[in-house]
Amino acid sequence: MSVEHSDYLKVVNWAEIDSEIKHALPHLHEIISALSPGNALRLVRARYPFGTKIFHRGTLYLPNGPNSSVPFNHRTLPSDVTELLNYSCLPLGINLNKCVEAYKDLGTAIHPFVVLEPELTIGTWEYLAGNDNGYKSNATTSNISLSAGARSIFMLPKITDSASHKRLKKTFSIKSLPPKSYYDHAQLFGDLINGKDSINNWFCDVIYFTQDWYDKLFTDLQWSTLNSYIIQRSWLQSKAGRLTPLMDSIWFEFFQTVINSGRKINIYLLDTVQRIFYIALGVLPAMKPNSTDSRLAPIECIQQIYIEDYKLKKYYPTVMTPSLFDIRSPDSKPVYYSLQCPTVISEAFYNPYSVMDDLVELKELIRLFSKVLEKVDLVIDGVSVSELSKLIKAEYFHTETYSTHEIMPTTSMADGDPALIQFDGHPIQDRHFSDKSHFVKGCVRISKNTAK
Repeated sequence: MSVEHSDYLKVVNWAEIDSEIKHALPHLHEIISALSPGNALRLVRARYPFGTKIFHRGTLYLPNGPNSSVPFNHRTLPSDVTELLNYSCLPLGINLNKCVEAYKDLGTAIHPFVVLEPELTIGTWEYLAGNDNGYKSNATTSNISLSAGARSIFMLPKITDSASHKRLKKTFSIKSLPPKSYYDHAQLFGDLINGKDSINNWFCDVIYFTQDWYDKLFTDLQWSTLNSYIIQRSWLQSKAGRLTPLMDSIWFEFFQTVINSGRKINIYLLDTVQRIFYIALGVLPAMKPNSTDSRLAPIECIQQIYIEDYKLKKYYPTVMTPSLFDIRSPDSKPVYYSLQCPTVISEAFYNPYSVMDDLVELKELIRLFSKVLEKVDLVIDGVSVSELSKLIKAEYFHTETYSTHEIMPTTSMADGDPALIQFDGHPIQDRHFSDKSHFVKGCVRISKNTAK
């Protein structure tokens, strides 16, 4: 029987969530059901409101109400729950119905690391650390944070109009200031969605395995099937790290090619080429216009608020969320990387004199890199690296035109990607694409090359 502390945090057993797991994750359900866990093994169900922290600076966060989550040691959290989850700084968990974003928070910018789709994806690295160190460990990648839904979400057009924002504050009883940058959009959207005067039905349900399950996994050999499943999930999440040694020789050859070309070495742009390569392979996320995927955020609700309450003028309320590019999918959608809003992690300082000049240089560096890849005999996830430049289409956009170098005007972006001008998956009359927004002034579109 469940021990209910609130609608947002409760102790449950397997029988109480059996049908939900079976519907959402049938393979995992089959594995756990075969173990006959019974009702004695407890689990913790946490309902995270949109945009709230799940893990931050090495600390687990748990929901304590309809619009917030608090650190693990917060006085408002029941001690019987925290004791059950105290075996790891990030306990094993299933994000049951929504996506979780793993990211680096730099204080002024968000670097997306991975989007965790509904699965047993939370705490798997910490679990492996405990496995390697003999049963229990609090080792973690403490500079990685997790959020309920997309933390790197933002809206393309400016939403800083003072009068319009005051209208939002009054309508939704929020105290948020107008956003200074895209970095502030997620917090503002969360306040609007989770505010006391908002009708919110977006929650990220996480099922945490407690100490009871953890003990079984480490002491009962019959539980090896679940143990193997967790290890497999962790392996799938580690793709970027596993590629690094494979790519070292390719980066070295690329660096030599750039030197031999007589070009001035720009370490930051070279690192950007690497990031875009990982995006093209589907290893690291880029940004994608989103008007339909509510697993990442209550997109329709956010767009509706800015049309009806904020009264956004002229432009589509285009919402961007993180997404992996999937070259193998027949329904592959374009993704975007912006020099104005970079997500590359580089030791080199970036202080662009001209974004246009850097975009032209980036285009040339990617061309040189493609020549290097053509000689590489390597297959990654079924994709031949040597064929990658033929499979991928890269387009470069700026608010200014530079026809000599095939830099396209941002006014043409929506022609090649209708998702940029959609609300609830459909176009709206009398609105235009926000072609002068900060993000698109110097961006690269990565899409599947459909030319025969």
